[in-house]
Amino acid sequence: MYSTLAAHYDEIFPLEEAKIDYVQKAAGGPPAWILDLGCSTGSLAFALSKRGYAVKAIDLDEEMISIAQKRAWGSNHSPEFFVLDMMKVNRTFPKGSFDLALCLGNTLVHLKNLKDIEDFFRSVAWVLKGGGRFIVQILNYEMIGRTRMQKLPLIDREKVRFERWYEYDSYPTSVIFRTILTEKETGARHEDSVALFPLTVKELEASLDRCGFSVHEIVEDFQRTPFSTENFSLVLSACRKA
Repeated sequence: MYSTLAAHYDEIFPLEEAKIDYVQKAAGGPPAWILDLGCSTGSLAFALSKRGYAVKAIDLDEEMISIAQKRAWGSNHSPEFFVLDMMKVNRTFPKGSFDLALCLGNTLVHLKNLKDIEDFFRSVAWVLKGGGRFIVQILNYEMIGRTRMQKLPLIDREKVRFERWYEYDSYPTSVIFRTILTEKETGARHEDSVALFPLTVKELEASLDRCGFSVHEIVEDFQRTPFSTENFSLVLSACRKA
């Protein structure tokens, strides 16, 4: 799915200034070391580097990282990009080497189950400094599962049309995320699907607590809109316990 999406990712999901500002506030003033887990084509990592932060960014998809690395050539403000499974960060980076870790864009729920999620959280705790921050962004699967939401909002851009929906045959173990990407110039259609783990807010909070984090805030979005159980998405900020 994501290799096909890579060439159009920045058009489909343009970087919001509010996201950069939210992350910068959490990081504090530069210089600070930031780890971007699931960085896609690296837009956020570049924006943070330009503001003076030292950024290392990983993604499992080789095409996403290839695009990010090509963008980095000749840049004076370049993060370091790695093709890497986010479950392996504790085997790749030294203990306590980052001030802030990011797992944005619904990346977290691509892990298969709660055990994998908690193993990942422990890996993140390993690479963060004491008191380091961790920001997670996912959709609100408590609301999505309860209402059995079918279609997600259509994304219709100048060059592409991106359709998204869920199927619930295996819920609550997983939901199937199906997509159709249509390239308007050629009419080419790319259909794909992936299983996601429908993590609830309560599960997210409890897992973070078990893995050495204290939750700082939960909001709906990067504008800090107050969160409610009826929201479509959430942003959670946590601190690594000292």
